[in-house]
Amino acid sequence: MKKDTLLKKIKDLSDLDKHQEIIDMIEALPVEQLNNEIIGQLARAYINVQNYEKAIEVLKSIEKDEKNTMLWNYRMGCSYFYLKDYEKAEEYFLKAYNLEPEDENIKDFLMDIYINLSKQVKFGEDDLDNQKKALNYALKAKDYMTTDDKKIECYSYLAFLYNKFTDYHTAEDLLKRAISLGRDDLWIHSELGYCLGELNKLEESLEHYLKVIELEPNNIWALSQIAWTYRCLGRYEEALKENFKALDLGEKSEWVYVEIGYCYKGLNNYDKAIKYYLEANKISKDRNVWLLSELVWLYDGIGKYENALEYLKKLEKLGRDDSWFNSEYGFCLIGLKKYNEAIEKYKHALEKEKNVKETIHYNCQIGFCYRLLEKYEEAIENLKKVLEIINGDKTNDNTDEKIFLNSQIGWIYGKIENDEKLKKELEELKDMVNMLYHPS
Repeated sequence: MKKDTLLKKIKDLSDLDKHQEIIDMIEALPVEQLNNEIIGQLARAYINVQNYEKAIEVLKSIEKDEKNTMLWNYRMGCSYFYLKDYEKAEEYFLKAYNLEPEDENIKDFLMDIYINLSKQVKFGEDDLDNQKKALNYALKAKDYMTTDDKKIECYSYLAFLYNKFTDYHTAEDLLKRAISLGRDDLWIHSELGYCLGELNKLEESLEHYLKVIELEPNNIWALSQIAWTYRCLGRYEEALKENFKALDLGEKSEWVYVEIGYCYKGLNNYDKAIKYYLEANKISKDRNVWLLSELVWLYDGIGKYENALEYLKKLEKLGRDDSWFNSEYGFCLIGLKKYNEAIEKYKHALEKEKNVKETIHYNCQIGFCYRLLEKYEEAIENLKKVLEIINGDKTNDNTDEKIFLNSQIGWIYGKIENDEKLKKELEELKDMVNMLYHPS
């Protein structure tokens, strides 16, 4: 068979996707009819039947003569690409690119190679070296973008990485570029909604989450994100509506119950907030410190101090021992009329507190406990301490604390009718408080 006739036959069979027939025909030829072009066509046919190892073997048989041609490097690159050996594929496609830099197929393969090399890099949250390696591969991919579709693919992948690395501003820009080029699917709106939420662009974030729901009405993740966004915007009723949709679709997760509870708390419906927090706690099994703390705060808020104490003890077992915990414990103990224990908790809170406003509050509470214990001398000493802190505080407006001091002074004064010494101290203290209201 003449060379031209053979090549025409190969082309016709290739157009009909009859690649195995091409292989059978070429392999049946006598050696004298074979040349590098025919052998190259054999390798191409092996690539098309996905026998990439055989394609490489065939191509290597003509390497000496063909290694500096674009087509040979292209076919070697293809074979290694489909074997997922992206480093080898990169090597051959770069050679092909240097020989024909305008070839769009070569550019497409190089872009895909670098994205795949990036995806192969495993990294953790703090693994900055591998994060950088993954990003560098993805940025190389950007150099070989051709069509709008390839740009969309590359921008989307880069945005995904930047979101993971918490560079949300860059991610936002890339995602919006992909949308401007025509991407309009569930993934792009989910990713951009999340990114904008992290940037606290909540109204804009909401728009993209709502587009996700247009595309997939029962997308539980998007419903939860919409609910979270409404809640962050203080739109609690709307947030509840979305959370209950997720609940109806079977999303009975700790997250959803917590979000519902949080919304009811925002609406000052503490009983319902507690109800859903308790559902969440059944799932977390007393291991969520934040959730247990919320339950303490709510139970204290509605005067159910025994219930609050139950969850304070659970928090104690988990090791919470900061100023908030001890002050809340103190507040609960006051509600239970255990004033001496409350004083100790507030003193412990003071040891851990740096905020001046809070130290004033804790000392006021200690003074209040002493007053309830009828230990008026200790109460007065504590009120003096509060006054000293207020005098030194040039940052905060302590009007409420000054009012509290005056009320305590008045109350104690009425209880010590026969103690002239304490009366004198209280009068001096009151004068000092009044000086804070009307400085000279």
